[in-house]
Amino acid sequence: MNLRELNHKRILWTRKQKTLFSKFLFDKKNNNHFSPSQIKSIKKILFLRHDNKMGDMIVSTVFYKNLKNLLPGAEISVVSGTATKTIIENNKNISAIYPYNKSWFNAFKLGQKLRKEKFDLVIDIDRELSHKTVLLLRLINARFVFGFNRDGYGLYNIKKHYNYGQEHISNVYKKIIEELKLVPKDYQFDYNYYLFIPKEITKLADKVFKTLSKEGLDSKKSLVIFNPFAASKHRSLTAKQALEVAQTLPDYNFLIIGPEKKLKNFLPTDKPKNLFTVPPKFAKDGGINLSLALLKTADFLISPDTYIVHAAVALNKPQLCIYRAANQENIRLWGPNSDKALILESESNNKDLPAKTITDSFKKLVNKNNFNMIK
Repeated sequence: MNLRELNHKRILWTRKQKTLFSKFLFDKKNNNHFSPSQIKSIKKILFLRHDNKMGDMIVSTVFYKNLKNLLPGAEISVVSGTATKTIIENNKNISAIYPYNKSWFNAFKLGQKLRKEKFDLVIDIDRELSHKTVLLLRLINARFVFGFNRDGYGLYNIKKHYNYGQEHISNVYKKIIEELKLVPKDYQFDYNYYLFIPKEITKLADKVFKTLSKEGLDSKKSLVIFNPFAASKHRSLTAKQALEVAQTLPDYNFLIIGPEKKLKNFLPTDKPKNLFTVPPKFAKDGGINLSLALLKTADFLISPDTYIVHAAVALNKPQLCIYRAANQENIRLWGPNSDKALILESESNNKDLPAKTITDSFKKLVNKNNFNMIK
């Protein structure tokens, strides 16, 4: 066992101890009994999606949409991370968003605020229960609290069992709706994610393309969004890979997206003429929404396993997504839920993946989607 694995085990052990201590301090039995006949009385629902993970938030939009279809008169609110709220700020299915920054003080302050809203139902789908979530739930004091695998916690009065490792994560949301007995016999669960891109961001994307056209971007060529950045260096791609892919595929434009700081000096000045980066000043102003707007205009995506993979599914874009072969459960849970996607499994760190392997896989993607090279 290496140091990285040992450190991960230490973090998990510490987290578990904190949660047990929080349970001792704040767990309290909720004596309200839930039955499917009470669904009609549920008017205010709070969903906990406060882990601040972009991809998780994009996938969770299937739940808000289906829940609103089934309970059109209910108000759906979301506790969101401070960064991920941008994904749902304009979601028509959500009535209110409550940002959360994970500090004890914020958890206490937010819990008191949410308590005043008198929620009928709180839904928590975190795989691992956190100590601050226990505090939040105690303070919110909702009529009903739903959670998977929460045996031993009195705060939850709707407890169901679920094996998270067996199917795509979007099915978790379908399972919640089924467990709450919300599904009529003829209901077809809608697996399509929901993303809304504000008009001002679309205009900013237009400015990006106008700027890049002055630098040589050929509008007649198909556009590939190339996202090299992931949450860890082991999953991220390199500038060298981007350079070699662009050189090998001159009939396509490649646009590097990402955070402002990472885009600066990412590519050398002697890059191929068909390879571009989002100008850092635009990346700073537009943030993640700009990446989504650029992807909406593009023809393809190449990316490691990160949030933009799920955005491409939402926007119905063909994509080559790179996952680490060693983590098959992650591929099963978080792979792109789309027949337009092609998964490339990396046997080691993504940075070691030969560019030729990426280009060969991209050609397969093009053939898979019957796409012409030239517009």
